[in-house]
Amino acid sequence: MIADGSCSNRFISSITENTFFSETDCLELSLRKLLFVDRLTYQGDYLSPNDWINIANFARKRGNANLGIYYYKKAYDYYSTLCSSHYNFDLRQYWACTYFYGYMLSYTRSGFKNAERLLKEALELAEQIIQEQGNTDNNLLILATSLDHLGYILSNSLNNDIIRITLADSYLNEAVKLRQILCTAYPGHCRLMHDYAWSLDNLGAFYTNINVEKVDFSENPNTDDIYYLTKEGVLKNKKQIKKILKEALGIRINLANAKGDTDSSEVAWTYFNLASLLYKSLIEKNNDTMIDYLNNNLNLAVKHITLNIAEEYIKKALEIYYHLGEKFPGQHMSSEARTIALYGRLLELYDNRNDQANEYIEKALQLYLVLDDIAPGRYQKEINTLNMAKHIGILEAMRNGL
Repeated sequence: MIADGSCSNRFISSITENTFFSETDCLELSLRKLLFVDRLTYQGDYLSPNDWINIANFARKRGNANLGIYYYKKAYDYYSTLCSSHYNFDLRQYWACTYFYGYMLSYTRSGFKNAERLLKEALELAEQIIQEQGNTDNNLLILATSLDHLGYILSNSLNNDIIRITLADSYLNEAVKLRQILCTAYPGHCRLMHDYAWSLDNLGAFYTNINVEKVDFSENPNTDDIYYLTKEGVLKNKKQIKKILKEALGIRINLANAKGDTDSSEVAWTYFNLASLLYKSLIEKNNDTMIDYLNNNLNLAVKHITLNIAEEYIKKALEIYYHLGEKFPGQHMSSEARTIALYGRLLELYDNRNDQANEYIEKALQLYLVLDDIAPGRYQKEINTLNMAKHIGILEAMRNGL
């Protein structure tokens, strides 16, 4: 059928006359046919940008990141050209390929910076859609989705920069408000509740990751139309983290129970965030005074209560990830690795559990090495941190800025 990069006339006719595709085809078969046509007939000349987005959506949901990125980029390039040429086109489809192209790049180390640019562009498109088409529920959903993931991207690369902290705070809070409005409008809607829980989780994790002792609030420019956060404002917001994450956890558990899902990766994710919050509440001090703070100034009873609660959260998260690892080998390895690494860090804060802490640090390191073989360079920071922790200890590693 295929010879010298071209197709037989008979096959081309079956495509153009729509006999190759059938209305009785299931979704997966239809998308596989689209992929086949795109790859083997003139690199997609017979497919529309909407088809490329459908293939990309299919690949994303099946966990094929490279294929998804390829087709989202293909559609994005097409719509970008139309936009620069001032042609009329489907703004929603342009938003979809821009957002999901950035979304998928955000989970690759090499594409992280480009992802931020794309997600900012997606937010601008979402705002344009609302401006032109109004505040419909679907348009608010698009806006909330754009705000949430852009805020998530910023929250994972704050660099102690007050401007990035302020922007992330604004985006994530706005996403929470919009998704709360949608949940109120459609009570019991599982997908909306699912999205709302993610926004709460992202907001809670963002506040957890801010170390106010390292942020230079004196560089607060207070220019343009942005009111930059103050140290007092950040500390006030941080007091709400536990409440935010507990709300997310309650929603996630209810949704999992409704589906009969005893091993929800999203429940495990929130357990991790709660454990991380408690861990950082114990060590979030200037590195020069941290060890003295833990050993001398912190009430030992409070310290051990906090450690025990955090350990319970981690154990619950790990139990879920271990079960998921048996069902879907390798699929949740990165989440399992970061949870095991956090467990090792937590155990070192106990007075007599260093051997156990080292055991978990080594286990996490081995998982990250496996992941690095799959995606070279993506987990190098985690590997370097764990290697140093293994040789000099977690607290000493943190003294050195890791």
